[in-house]
Amino acid sequence: MEWLRLVEEFGKLAEDRLSRGEYYELEGVETPSMTPHPRMQVRLLEIPGIYRVAERYSANTELRYFMDGVQRTVLWRYYDYHSARIPVFLHLSGAVVLERVKPGVFLPVDQGYRSALLVPEFLHEELQGIDGVVSTGEAEPWNIAEAVALAKVKSRALRQALELEVMHRFLERHDALLVKDGNIIDTGSARVVGVVKSHSRLYLQQVSPTLQRLVWNMPLYHRSSAFSLRLSDGSRVESFYLRIHEPLAPETGLIRVEHRLSEFEELASWLIAESRVYSRGERWHSMLYPIQRCEAYLRTQLPGRRRLRALLEAVA
Repeated sequence: MEWLRLVEEFGKLAEDRLSRGEYYELEGVETPSMTPHPRMQVRLLEIPGIYRVAERYSANTELRYFMDGVQRTVLWRYYDYHSARIPVFLHLSGAVVLERVKPGVFLPVDQGYRSALLVPEFLHEELQGIDGVVSTGEAEPWNIAEAVALAKVKSRALRQALELEVMHRFLERHDALLVKDGNIIDTGSARVVGVVKSHSRLYLQQVSPTLQRLVWNMPLYHRSSAFSLRLSDGSRVESFYLRIHEPLAPETGLIRVEHRLSEFEELASWLIAESRVYSRGERWHSMLYPIQRCEAYLRTQLPGRRRLRALLEAVA
């Protein structure tokens, strides 16, 4: 386990400057965003409205490859920096591409894992001799809230970079469509489809508030008008909202699809067919079954919460 070697080496170097703190996962901490979203231009590509997805579609789709990534960032120790207790976070992440070899059976075709200890820049300067210690950026030594927020942003960035690395390696070896959990606007590939489950940004509100209201009230198996998203650097994808489960609440069963396909009508029906999850975990209503399998596989490769906590407690 590379991460265990990393924390042991760090512990030896720090000697008596480390102190224990309450174990917690950084992903569960509410922190202010440290990176403003880049300017996004939204343009409608169809007449504003909602559309019924083709009622007849096969239970077997043409989709074969699926990808997801996970991350876990936990408080490991506090580092004594001129009497200030600076949090040191352990980051673990993994990404996998699964291939459906037959109905209900998936096998990994590419995967990657990463571990790092996250510290503010002023502390990183003291610890550059250890491979795997990563700077989270500039922060005031006495502003612990800022240090925590920067660590959360950096952890997400490390996981996203790992996902891109695995994705590009897969695309170099396979000439096939890949369905990826999350955004794809920064991937630059026409062979990747992104499925977004969270809706913190209301993309249609700025161009058509009426259409945004229609999306919130969209019936089962309907999609929104297609629209394009363009970043200031020129990156662009096309997108649409899709309701894959009963709308018990506005966001229930609602996903947003990003793609660069010339034809996407069949894609909408394929995603509906892939939405039959077998176990109702968190956000089951917006989950595709193959993506659920990716998450389950990664959980077998990364240490569980209890084991991780026990191992960290055993390291000085």
